[in-house]
Amino acid sequence: MGVQLDQVLNYLDREGVTEIVIAVGHPITMCRSGQMVNLTTATVSRGQLTALLAGSPIATLFPDDEDTGPPIDVDVGKRRIRVQAVRRGDDYRLTFGRAPVAPARTKAATIPKPAAMLLELEPEAPPPPPPRAAPSRPVQQMRPSALDLLTGPSTFADLLRIAQDRGASDLHIASGRAIAIRVLGELVPLDPCGGPASEAEINTLLGPLVQPHQAKLDEVGYIDLAIEAPGGGRLRSNLSRIQGGLKGTFRIARATPPTIEELGLPKELAKVIAHHQGLVVIAGPSGHGKTTTMAALVDLINASRPFHIITIEDPVEIIYPRKAAVVSQREVGLNTRSFAAALKGSLREDPDVIVIGELRDRETVEIALTAAETGHLVIATMSTPNAAKTIDRLVDMFPPEDQAQVRSSIAG
Repeated sequence: MGVQLDQVLNYLDREGVTEIVIAVGHPITMCRSGQMVNLTTATVSRGQLTALLAGSPIATLFPDDEDTGPPIDVDVGKRRIRVQAVRRGDDYRLTFGRAPVAPARTKAATIPKPAAMLLELEPEAPPPPPPRAAPSRPVQQMRPSALDLLTGPSTFADLLRIAQDRGASDLHIASGRAIAIRVLGELVPLDPCGGPASEAEINTLLGPLVQPHQAKLDEVGYIDLAIEAPGGGRLRSNLSRIQGGLKGTFRIARATPPTIEELGLPKELAKVIAHHQGLVVIAGPSGHGKTTTMAALVDLINASRPFHIITIEDPVEIIYPRKAAVVSQREVGLNTRSFAAALKGSLREDPDVIVIGELRDRETVEIALTAAETGHLVIATMSTPNAAKTIDRLVDMFPPEDQAQVRSSIAG
């Protein structure tokens, strides 16, 4: 989850916050001004709860059997809080509140029902502490920075780790904007209670990535590159200039190739690799798993056939481990000038399988069709909505006088 217990409990110091609830299977929530507000977008697993409580006296407060424990005052760091632990089968729940100052005011904290925790899924910013006046809706500039709320002095590795823990496919970092992640196709704030990151914070985060490519950024205004992710894996990255500073968009790739079963794909798809020649095009909109699906097929060949596999990618995202096949991976812009140039060279390297990251232009498609007709299995991706549109797009890349021949080649 990327957060620490102290960071969660800090919300008890805010105006109007009376309790915080951490429950397995639910986001972390707080009760502010009588309403439950999400502090995290992701739900808490049993393992994450255990990690969050590690080294804390709270970890020992859960009842041995299904029961509701009594409210207990404990010291966490320099803060004294009141905790009530509930256990119902696999449902573990903790309710945190301020410890009463005077014994006469001691009152057991009530535990909200699960339905109550989701009354307000889109949290407002914590109101500033006005003198006796009712809190008004704060303006955006008064919201704390997302970096302050998530990890204090955050680094790029911290943000990436949080994004990975939440199952995000992309991480968006931009000056003057809230840091965001894409989860299940939707762009959501990394911290729902956080405000925009300042230009100075973004420069600190992205500066080390930009510096080696500063000349190109100054010349064209953007950089496309692949970088090694802290902890393993690679990121397909785009760094650019926007109004107000820098922006970075990072596609989070897996550290290892997935399997067809992990992706939930039908087993019949594996029959594709039984062919020794032909063209296999994996089509779909951007961000819908084309590269991941292709990686699963390639690694299936890698594990089962003593073949020579040449991949041409922009950039290389998933590194294939050594198995039965010999896999040669090339990155456009780093190891070769273009897809077409790498394809021409690959035909002289005795390949069995040629993998093309994307069919982008006529020359690349032309060489791919030639390779497929001359005894090679060619696997590629294309950003099209469906199979019919994919065929139309392939054919339309050629002039009218060549389209009949292209249709014949695709038909086999």
